[in-house]
Amino acid sequence: MLFRTKLVATLAAGLIASSSAFAGAIVPIVNENRVFDYDPISIGFSVNFFGESYSELSIYDLGFIVLGNSGPWIAPLYNTFSGGYGFERNIVTYGNITYEGHTAFAVTWVDHKGSGGVNEDFQLVLVDRSDIGEGNFDFIFNFDYVNWPYGAQEEGYVGVFGYTAPGGFFGYDFWLWRGPFNINELPYHHMNSDVAGRYVFEVRDGVVTNPLPLLYAVPEPETWAMLLAGLGIVGTVTRRQRARAAM
Repeated sequence: MLFRTKLVATLAAGLIASSSAFAGAIVPIVNENRVFDYDPISIGFSVNFFGESYSELSIYDLGFIVLGNSGPWIAPLYNTFSGGYGFERNIVTYGNITYEGHTAFAVTWVDHKGSGGVNEDFQLVLVDRSDIGEGNFDFIFNFDYVNWPYGAQEEGYVGVFGYTAPGGFFGYDFWLWRGPFNINELPYHHMNSDVAGRYVFEVRDGVVTNPLPLLYAVPEPETWAMLLAGLGIVGTVTRRQRARAAM
């Protein structure tokens, strides 16, 4: 109970519920591309995330990206309930855009759904802020729609919002009820923004200036794979790659 209260208080300082009609947070990608595999894609600029520089990322239809070949990952909504093995892969588009006058790279998960009828529209935007320091950037989570079916948490499906960094995973795990509100309310709240459904994180000199709470600790900094396996990501991706290879 104390842990949950602490999490709520941490986010409450920068998170405000919206009482107005929802207008939509996702920004359009004019020249969008479709994701067909997990090969690294050029971001178009370099980002410094906890002391490491990355200019490429891999996109996964489960709702997250991995920086570099096997670096840290950023998840607007990693969802084990969507696009499960044996179901059609979710639609993911990406491309470079201009965001508030800055070069940016956007990834949009469109009508994200799977075995349980989950339906979600959300987006990740990486914004180049090298104008104020080499490697500086913002990452933004935009949510237009989240429909998490009743009982999904009880059945063991995980909805994760956050990022990996040295030491573990930082964010919220809605299955464990460690979020400050229900997962379906993501489009109606906001952080460091006045737009409903938009959550903005600034990374300066490699460090997130408005960090999220630590959820999962990793004993050694080099054990990213162990964290991914613990959340079920590695197994899911491997199964999908084998299934595609067999087609």
